[in-house]
Amino acid sequence: HFKWGYGLFSAKKLDEALEQFNFVKKQKSAYAPAANYYAGFIAYTNGQYDEALEDLRRAELSTSYASVVPYLIASIHYKQKNYDALIAYAETIKSRSNVANQAEISMLVADAYFFKKDFKKAAAYYESYLADNPDKSDGTVLFRAGYANYSLGQQAKAITYLGKAAATKDSSSYYASYYAGILYLKQGDKAYALNAFDYARAHPHDENLVAESTFQFAKLSYDAGKTEQAITVFEKFLKQYPANAHI
Repeated sequence: HFKWGYGLFSAKKLDEALEQFNFVKKQKSAYAPAANYYAGFIAYTNGQYDEALEDLRRAELSTSYASVVPYLIASIHYKQKNYDALIAYAETIKSRSNVANQAEISMLVADAYFFKKDFKKAAAYYESYLADNPDKSDGTVLFRAGYANYSLGQQAKAITYLGKAAATKDSSSYYASYYAGILYLKQGDKAYALNAFDYARAHPHDENLVAESTFQFAKLSYDAGKTEQAITVFEKFLKQYPANAHI
């Protein structure tokens, strides 16, 4: 039955494979841990996270799967937005040396703290992850690392991460540019702030970000002596956002 299920699994006939694995995992045999793992993996793939957790926790008791299961369990807690459970689980496996994808688990923990608004711990986890995995840093991770430091008032680190996030040119780059612009303003670097807000106001979907960035861009244009540009942008701003708080 296990080999039958594995053959179906290899052929990507997951529903049929699951029937065989569900049969095997209930039997007292040497194949039960493997059946639990594959049944859990299929349930995870299908978005059946509660069922997946039950199977994967059983599989984790086997030395054959103890190293590969933790990332899946951590991912399930993350997908369910059960951030406290994710953080608690990560603590229980921290001392284990054979856990695969440990760096990715750490990044999930960083995100968990970020979404809980515990920016101090989030910043520490992001910094550790990005230092050890510089090639894996995407715009979203860099933005969150930057925003966490921004929230803590750690301007130098925030600008470093936000600048890198802005350079990725993905969806998070617009937000990174906006917050970098605010920090540049605080530091008196109006030329950099002007460029940052100019980029942020080009966001294709977030109207609030566009409005705020446009207003800041117009103000800085005026401060920089670019009067015609400032007038043009302010007039457009008044037409597009007549109810904006800045008016």
